Amino acid sequence: MRTIGFIILLAASAVAQSAAGGTWTLTGGSGQGVQSPPAPSLASLAVTPSTATQQNGSAAAFGATGTYSDGSAQNLTTAATWSSGNSVVATLGTTSTTQGFNCSSAGTSTIRATVGTISGTASLTCTAPVGSGGNAYCTPSGTWIGPTTDRPASLPTACYYTAQGGTPSPGTVRGPVSTVTAFNSAYAAAACGDTIQIAAASSFTGPVTLTGKNCDDHHYITIESTGIANANFPAEGARATPCMSNVASLPNRPSYPCSSPSLLTAQFVATSSNSAVVLNGADHLRFVGIEFTRVSTPGALIYSLVDLSAAGATQTNHIIFDRVWMHGINQDGNFPQTPATDTSTTRAVFPAQSNHVAVIDSYISDIYDNGATASNGNTDSQCVGGGVGSVQNSGWGVYKFVNNHCEGGSEGFILGGDVGPALSPAGCTLGTNCNLDVPSNIEVRSNYFFAPNSWNGNTTSVVTTGWPNRKNGIELKTGAYVFVEGNVFENCWYNSQPYCYVIDFAPKNQMYTANDPGRCPSCLVQDFVARYNYGYNYPGPYLALYTTSYVGGCAGCGQTLGRRGSIHDNLVGDKMNRGQLTLTGFDCTEFMATAGPITDVSVRHNTCVNSFRSAYFLGASATGQLDRIAFQDNLMSLGHYGSLPGTGGGCDQPGQKLYTVLNNCVNGTTHTWTFDHNANFNWDTANSGSTLGAGFPTNGSGAGNWFYTGSSTPQFASYGTGDSGFSPANYQLLSTSPLHNAASDGNDVGVDIPTLLTKIAGIRQ
Repeated sequence: MRTIGFIILLAASAVAQSAAGGTWTLTGGSGQGVQSPPAPSLASLAVTPSTATQQNGSAAAFGATGTYSDGSAQNLTTAATWSSGNSVVATLGTTSTTQGFNCSSAGTSTIRATVGTISGTASLTCTAPVGSGGNAYCTPSGTWIGPTTDRPASLPTACYYTAQGGTPSPGTVRGPVSTVTAFNSAYAAAACGDTIQIAAASSFTGPVTLTGKNCDDHHYITIESTGIANANFPAEGARATPCMSNVASLPNRPSYPCSSPSLLTAQFVATSSNSAVVLNGADHLRFVGIEFTRVSTPGALIYSLVDLSAAGATQTNHIIFDRVWMHGINQDGNFPQTPATDTSTTRAVFPAQSNHVAVIDSYISDIYDNGATASNGNTDSQCVGGGVGSVQNSGWGVYKFVNNHCEGGSEGFILGGDVGPALSPAGCTLGTNCNLDVPSNIEVRSNYFFAPNSWNGNTTSVVTTGWPNRKNGIELKTGAYVFVEGNVFENCWYNSQPYCYVIDFAPKNQMYTANDPGRCPSCLVQDFVARYNYGYNYPGPYLALYTTSYVGGCAGCGQTLGRRGSIHDNLVGDKMNRGQLTLTGFDCTEFMATAGPITDVSVRHNTCVNSFRSAYFLGASATGQLDRIAFQDNLMSLGHYGSLPGTGGGCDQPGQKLYTVLNNCVNGTTHTWTFDHNANFNWDTANSGSTLGAGFPTNGSGAGNWFYTGSSTPQFASYGTGDSGFSPANYQLLSTSPLHNAASDGNDVGVDIPTLLTKIAGIRQ
């Protein structure tokens, strides 16, 4: 009886009575008479996050969660087998509580986790690092991540993210095509997100016209040469050169790396009175490995190699020129040209009123107009020239010009200079209650603006006819939220004007006759920054800001406006290119308000190595046109006059010294100026009287500023003759300099040379 009772107790321990419905349920135990329930099976596997974006050089972390047939869930990250669908883009990383994937190249990869026969996937997009290279100040969402302000100026708020991973073409690859007809058919059939390949060495005679397909930021149409797959094609972010078009070198240009010249590009050719490519309202296009050029036939009327004008209401938008070569006809050794031999090309890219346009990592050469002999009737030529159109409130801008070689004869980069939108709403006042209707959010950075000296026909007299017209580096006649940084400008000379501006902010209501009412009443330049730029072998004025309209003046001209600007840490005047000519128009700075006010401008920490005429050329047409102007911490060559009245006919009369001009033209009941901690060297004859610096602020005898005879006292590392041979480090101040740490902010007077050298490293190519 004891034994039987014991067995009953053991059996009872294997069951438990359910209180619900009086049923009995097996909950534990094993052995004879006990059956285990079937194990739940894995039903699905989810990978989280489902989409991820990470920068190259970093890792993205994923997890895997399994859901079972009984509804339960379990973390299976470490139990799963992981793989990358594109091992070039992403590779397997370390495993802990999550599974890492390393981003190594721009693109998208499918991330897969597998347990048994069950898999789950996610998408990983790898991008070029934000904060470096072409996207140093831009996020993948197009948000500006650089500084938001620079002294009085506000910086851009929008930018164009141009990494290939940020402009994907995940669709069908079409081609390769090798004829215009096949290309046009491929483009007509292409859906958003497709790629059109053109066989390398193909040449298409234009104009090729592309219209819009209403794509989005995740579905670009990429137009590329098959040559980009070649190992010798420049990597993303590297500047292209003619080497990729089998041109090992160009005469009279700085050498570029070219160990294996190969014909890797496909070519679009402009014919007379036409462009190579016309983008009429086109959108979301990326060109890679393309050569845009013109016919070599003399007399062809070439205006723009690529024209972005839109005939309809939809403006051309979201266009990227990536590692392309745009060029006219090289005629080194054949100047001067005649009308019969002329090969002028007015510009490489005409943005018109487009929005979101980028030219990056590209080479632009031989863009020139031969003045009066130019067959197309133009005198000015540019790498990029646009910002022109009459459509009101088109949302134009977000222009990016980064890491390019640029040979634009008259200007490298210019906006404005022709028709602009009417003011809106009707009856508003410019700069007060009108819509801001100018190209906005402009980034011009890390470019080499260059002109070969073989374009210079001057010997003992000024020669223009038949030679490429030469003017300025960057010129903005209209624009807002402009950022100009880390550019190099080399070679300019007296041509159609007796000076060259390195950087010129010149808001202009363009007029062509004295009776013209003005073709751009909405034009202004506001919120502009120019910093860490270097000008070599230029005749000044080097840094300029002025408001103007019709050259020569007119009665009742529509006003324009320049406001909120910061110009700092620019090195100019290194090797003043005066040549053998008797020239007098070389100034370090030029600030004149002749057709509207200039307000809230800071000019600080600039170094001007040479000037012939003056350091400060300043004035206005009327009292109060200049307001809240600050010159501080600059290191300037005084030239013959030190300072000069700008207009000579307004509040700045001939013979007035700087202190008087500032008081007459700026001071009113509330208008202010600041002028202190500037170091001035060399000579100052006609404007100084008996004392060097007489007539300068703050009290008329030079107090608050420094004046030195000759160039030795500032103690440059190596001033020499004022020609460093393109070695800006020569103008670093020695630690023993009286100007070391003497600026108003405790830094050296003049340019921050170490930062400048970092910004322009590798630009000259």
